[in-house]
Amino acid sequence: MRGFLKDGPTWRKTSTDAIVVFNIQGSQWGRQFYLNLGTYLRQLGPETAPTEYRCHVRVRLSELMPDPVLLGKLLNFDEAIPAADRCDQLVRAVGEFAMPWLHAMSACDMARSYLGDHGALARSMFIARDARELLGVSSGAQHGAAADDRPQAGDRG
Repeated sequence: MRGFLKDGPTWRKTSTDAIVVFNIQGSQWGRQFYLNLGTYLRQLGPETAPTEYRCHVRVRLSELMPDPVLLGKLLNFDEAIPAADRCDQLVRAVGEFAMPWLHAMSACDMARSYLGDHGALARSMFIARDARELLGVSSGAQHGAAADDRPQAGDRG
């Protein structure tokens, strides 16, 4: 991940407007993992190394993929998938779906455009209230907890 700095299971890349975050989260229930993406908007806070759950905009990679079930299987190490196949497909998924999202969310103008162009997808993302205002995302477009303030660590399963 060129330009990203690694800290444990988290990689971050800082730009003028944002810190984009890629995080690998292990399940507490088994050998399953989740790939979490986030954007911390620098205008909205002073953090220099935010955790994914502190990001103003967040999404799981599975939400960006046309086949989230396949990603779930690839990230479930109880599934019998040859290691080389698993690795190839995960690298492809990160390159095709995570990296473009992280790039699009690395500047406010690009994030505003991306969220406007991907309304249905934006509704599945967590977008903090202050970020919705900064990025011009309608609060009526959000559902459930995504419309509320940022949850704390462990709020995801």
